[in-house]
Amino acid sequence: MRSRYRFVDLHGSHRIYAVRLGPFGFASLALVIVMVVAVLATVMFLVLLGAVLLWVPIVILLIAGTIISALLRR
Repeated sequence: MRSRYRFVDLHGSHRIYAVRLGPFGFASLALVIVMVVAVLATVMFLVLLGAVLLWVPIVILLIAGTIISALLRR
């Protein structure tokens, strides 16, 4: 059974049909949610990996500079 809701805004009224979610619809919705979460997790992982890969050469340069500085002081 379909339920009808009416949405009214400045440009007129629109009908919104709300229906009960069946097993296929629920499975599709769950799959979409899992896919969105997976994409967000992948993006976050790549951002963190990029940050780590950016800092590795900086740390190596700092360590090398410290070693060279200590050797030149002697």
